[in-house]
Amino acid sequence: MQRAELTLIVVAVVIAVVIAGCGGGSGSSATGEISVTVVFPEQSQPAGPAPQGLPNATNSVRIQVVAPAGSTGPVVPDLLIRRDSGSAQVGGTVRGVPPGDYLVQALAYVSFDGTGPVIAQAHAPTQVVAGRTSIVHLFTEALTVLVEVLPPVLVVGVQEQAPLTAVCYDSDGNVVAGDIVWSSGDPTVAVVSADGIVEGLAAGGFCLITATDLISGVQGNCEVTVVR
Repeated sequence: MQRAELTLIVVAVVIAVVIAGCGGGSGSSATGEISVTVVFPEQSQPAGPAPQGLPNATNSVRIQVVAPAGSTGPVVPDLLIRRDSGSAQVGGTVRGVPPGDYLVQALAYVSFDGTGPVIAQAHAPTQVVAGRTSIVHLFTEALTVLVEVLPPVLVVGVQEQAPLTAVCYDSDGNVVAGDIVWSSGDPTVAVVSADGIVEGLAAGGFCLITATDLISGVQGNCEVTVVR
């Protein structure tokens, strides 16, 4: 009787080992990985906006793997990569990703620990297959970190118009192309058109005219005073 019980125990152990060796549906073979390279394009200074590559001010890059629309957040923990000074690119591998279609995104920071304002970003779709490595190359776009409105102070008459200009800068101080939207802090005092033309309405009034970069959310202001 004891011999039969011992045989059953041995058989059960063998079956458990075989299942574990096959992955049992939860081993590493059930997931894939993503090899990510973030490229630092060279910056030049042409006449006009500079190429919007990864700024030299970047000291860390956060890699995130996000599921398609409707997802509530990253699929796996973020991969934080520190950039060596002067390096042309950074890279790393995100492991343990379930099979499926994802969006891989890179967020660049001035800080060394991936905190603070995002100064550049990139994203690309990829597909993960169990037991395989997906290759992703990301070419970043610098974000606006400063919006300067010129002139910063404006005096305008009632029913008089005057133009404003918004200049966008990245973290390296390069002029970059922004997507600017204008707004008035008090439309009863002064209004502003979509292309930055201010018109005074109420004599003796004061308001702020704001230029907002839609991508980064960074704003710049002009102080407007309306006179007779």
